[in-house]
Amino acid sequence: MTGVEFLREVRERWPDTVRIIISGYTETQDIIAGVNEAGIYQYVMKPWHPESLLLTVRAAAQLYDLQQQTQHMDLELRTAEPVLRRRVESKRENCATILNFPASPVRRRVP
Repeated sequence: MTGVEFLREVRERWPDTVRIIISGYTETQDIIAGVNEAGIYQYVMKPWHPESLLLTVRAAAQLYDLQQQTQHMDLELRTAEPVLRRRVESKRENCATILNFPASPVRRRVP
């Protein structure tokens, strides 16, 4: 199994994993296929330098963290909508009671 094949399987099983490959192959088609098929985040060429590999891993960790934050925020937004709608409706009802206005907003027609 090649590294790209392995990372393709990783992508299928754990899609949130940020995938990095270190390879001596420099064929452009192989690199493009790896990025497209396996969703490889970074393709590090041999010989690699420890400092650049460390930067790549740090960037991948930051990407993973951002992905997790985005998923968490998406979930919060989906669950918050009904709560926010109820709050708005409650505020409208309070205003209607206090100011003796209708609770539902009046829509004006624009000429």
